[in-house]
Amino acid sequence: MRASLLAAMCAVIFAALAPACGGPAAPIAPRFVGIASTHRAKCGSCHAHVEPGEKSREQLERALSRHHKRVRLSDEDWALMVDYLAADARDGGAAAD
Repeated sequence: MRASLLAAMCAVIFAALAPACGGPAAPIAPRFVGIASTHRAKCGSCHAHVEPGEKSREQLERALSRHHKRVRLSDEDWALMVDYLAADARDGGAAAD
């Protein structure tokens, strides 16, 4: 009896907390795998970490232009970073590339 009550309580707690975990991360499109790794490893150590889809392309281009001299990425990688992080890329199904 006690074991079943404990199991039921655990199930209720798990069901209440599971949505807060956010579920599994969206799959990363093959063309973004490298830049996603760079983003996870380097971005956010000096400022609040920006997740893909949180900012518009315009906001990202403005913010990243301030980092361009300090951060050593090729022009291609800069463009890829903006594409990876931009909200419109998330809406357009960038994970399906």
